Amino acid sequence: MTEEELILIQEPKINETKNNKRGGIWQYIALSKINHIKIDSNQDHNTSHLNIHFVNQNSLRIDFEEAKEIELYKITTELDYIKNSR
Repeated sequence: MTEEELILIQEPKINETKNNKRGGIWQYIALSKINHIKIDSNQDHNTSHLNIHFVNQNSLRIDFEEAKEIELYKITTELDYIKNSR
């Protein structure tokens, strides 16, 4: 995360690696477009969901391994700090 954008980098799925020469999928999201971020856990599937809610009422859900949940909470804390310091 920078002071202006949230950068998400995802590893490509195995069947996508031939077409993706950069080694990952990069998503840049302007912080000014984000209303809030929420994290949900799914204990049954050992996953955490990062739900990004935008100011235009759209949302984006990205699934992560449950082991990444602490890192996801760090992102929400940093985002709150940046948004409140403006």
